Amino acid sequence: MLALRTSPPVFAVAEAERIARDCYGLAVAVQPLSGERDCNFRLRSADRREYVLKIIDREATPEAIDCQIRVLRHLAEADPALPVPRVHATAQGAELGTIQRDDGSYTTCLMGYLPGQLLGQRAPAAALLTAGRFSAVIAATREPAAPRLA
Repeated sequence: MLALRTSPPVFAVAEAERIARDCYGLAVAVQPLSGERDCNFRLRSADRREYVLKIIDREATPEAIDCQIRVLRHLAEADPALPVPRVHATAQGAELGTIQRDDGSYTTCLMGYLPGQLLGQRAPAAALLTAGRFSAVIAATREPAAPRLA
């Protein structure tokens, strides 16, 4: 896999609505989000719950996808106050969904939407504090595929 050398998959809003309904049991309003590798959508349910639906780049390996999910879960468990998205299961209870289209199979992931500012847009002191907390949790992980901090 060549990192960042592929374009994200292209899906329409109507397809994202169908995926949210069929894979996750959600009736939602959908808004496209940008993404470097994945096709992302912000979802909002009638009761105002918000999610991000990720349709994962087909070049991503199963190991890389699994590592991302495990790191997010580890961050949430190790420091519940950290602003990291929580992964939500499919309607069948699986961590990841799978959808079929004429051009092939795609993996999906549903996670909570985090409102607010991007880390780089926060006041420097607050950004450094949050980045330090992330670094401490990641440095302590024993996940073999997790990024290593020097």
